[in-house]
Parts: sequence; structure tokens; C-alpha cells
Amino acid sequence: MKKLLLFSATLLLAVLFVSCKNKKTTPSINADYVDDMKEILCLEEAPMIEEQPVEQIDAFEGIDVSNFLIYTGTMGEETVTLCWSPWNNRTDEDQANGICGYLALDSNPRFRYTLKEVSDEPNPEGYNKLVIDIYQGEEKKATMEGILEGRGDGFNGTVTFAETGQKQEFNLMRQY
Repeated sequence: MKKLLLFSATLLLAVLFVSCKNKKTTPSINADYVDDMKEILCLEEAPMIEEQPVEQIDAFEGIDVSNFLIYTGTMGEETVTLCWSPWNNRTDEDQANGICGYLALDSNPRFRYTLKEVSDEPNPEGYNKLVIDIYQGEEKKATMEGILEGRGDGFNGTVTFAETGQKQEFNLMRQY
């Protein structure tokens, strides 16, 4: 009985295989439908013209950023880019003026703020406590107080705005 069932199942599979093989397997496409869809979707068959590169707005234009560590992240609700230079990488002019870097808001990349270091206290556990004043021209706008991680590449803390005294958190990550 088992042999008979096995034989009939094999025969049935062979018949199905042969009948499926003889059928047309490629679907027919209605050319009018394809043309209508191209027109509706505003598709063109012409090759696409390569777009011209978008002009990059660089808040750090004119600054040799190779001596800076670049950090990006958030300051409150704003996304920012911060260029910070360790003491040994600063130019003599920057050291004399106390300039340790620059900050740009991503929402207004044509403008940059100047950063002046107030204090930099290294900790043997692998981080530095930094206090940095943010200037717009000669006017102090805010003060950043935070931890610059030596092993985790983060710079986190609070920024206090000079005019209002309002505090916001900032979270930045070093970019390589």
C-alpha cells in the first residue's frame, strides 16, 4: 500500500511539473498602461542631467581646522558644530587672545561665534572640566560648562545665556 501511494504521489508531481513548465512564465505587460503611468507620474525616459553641486556654506572658512577637534550635536533645540583646539595645537595669536575655538549653529551656518577658554581642569580619570565663554564680536553671549571626555569623545554640559541667565543642556560628539 505504501509503495502504491509513493508511486502515485511521484507520478502526480511529475505531471504537475511538466504542465507548469509548458505554460508561459513571463507576464504580459500592457504597453498603453505603462505609458499612461509614466505620464501620470511625470516620468521621463530622457537621461537625467547630473545636478550641479550645492554651494557649501562654511562657517569656518578662512580657519585652518586641521588643528581643531570637530564636535557636532545639540545645544538646547539647536544643532551646532563646534571646533575646539587643545592648548598645544593653538596658534600663538590664539593663545594670546584666549581663543580656543569656534561655534556655528547649523540653522545659520554663515555666522560663527568665537570661543574663549576660561578654565580647563584635567582629571586623572580621563576627562577635562571645561568652562568656555561664547562671544559674538566683543560681546559675551553665553558660557559653556561641561565635561570633555578623553576616552569617550563626548562633550556634554550646560550653556548659560548671558542676557537671560537661561540654562540649556548641550550634547556634542567628536567627528573624525
